[in-house]
Amino acid sequence: MYSGRRRLLAATAAGAAALAAGCLSEDGDDTTDVPVEGESGDDASGEDGEPPVESGTDVPIDEMAAFPEDRSCEVCNMFPARHPDWNAQLVHEDGTRGFCCTPGCAVAYLVSPETFDGPDEPVANLWVNDFESHEHVDGFDVYWVLEDDTGRIDDPMYNPYPFAEEDNALAFVDGYDDLDADDVVTTDAIDVEVAREYRGWELRDVD
Repeated sequence: MYSGRRRLLAATAAGAAALAAGCLSEDGDDTTDVPVEGESGDDASGEDGEPPVESGTDVPIDEMAAFPEDRSCEVCNMFPARHPDWNAQLVHEDGTRGFCCTPGCAVAYLVSPETFDGPDEPVANLWVNDFESHEHVDGFDVYWVLEDDTGRIDDPMYNPYPFAEEDNALAFVDGYDDLDADDVVTTDAIDVEVAREYRGWELRDVD
């Protein structure tokens, strides 16, 4: 299913696509999501210098939490709350939540949470944006189009595309000569090899 061309893309896509999309500068800093005055990322402190409460700690694990405005992506430097048409959310069985700016980052985290300081407990739930409706749907019950063209869609980064309906995913690939039904997979087929196509640099040390 993975062509030689796709394997070649794996080695270069994460950095090159992000640069092309304007997501990262050459030194790896996020240039599109620079915090505005008064905002910061994961290390932000609350009042009186106290650490902030983890977002979603009081939300049941079968429900989505609000995306924190100042929480950076678990995988890259972007801010998921600023990409409502693309962001994703995961929650582990212990209630720990992960917030991702795009589906490519979400699958990278999903296949290797420990790489991104996630807990040992399994991921209990995943929510992703349906490519067509841009509404959050069950990420364990979607059909992924394994896109291999970094410039076809104007998305924040290089991503696979989740579809709530298989027919919609098949209709998408049917519109392009370089994609076919073999490029549509379910979430249980997303492994490190697939995720590395989109976030190869971040998963470079994962076997």
